[in-house]
Amino acid sequence: MFLQYADLLHDADLQLILALAVCYAAIRMIEAYGLWSDFEWAEWMGALSGAIYVPFEIRHIVHRSTVTGLAVFLLNVSVVGFLAYQLWRRRRRVV
Repeated sequence: MFLQYADLLHDADLQLILALAVCYAAIRMIEAYGLWSDFEWAEWMGALSGAIYVPFEIRHIVHRSTVTGLAVFLLNVSVVGFLAYQLWRRRRRVV
């Protein structure tokens, strides 16, 4: 996919874009490891990183409503909600 869109980015620094993509993937892998290992910081990271997309998904649904867009929105909100619930349960156990 990277090579497919490389022709469209004539003036862009492709090495920078590749480095950012690798960093993004590394961050997601670290988050996945933390969630798998049941670390609280990973739940915070997952909830916050998932919640960042919600306003963009709402905007997309308002301007170009599709079944796929609505499904992605609902899936993302359910994941963020589940992680928020897990954080709330963890906090209640500690207090």
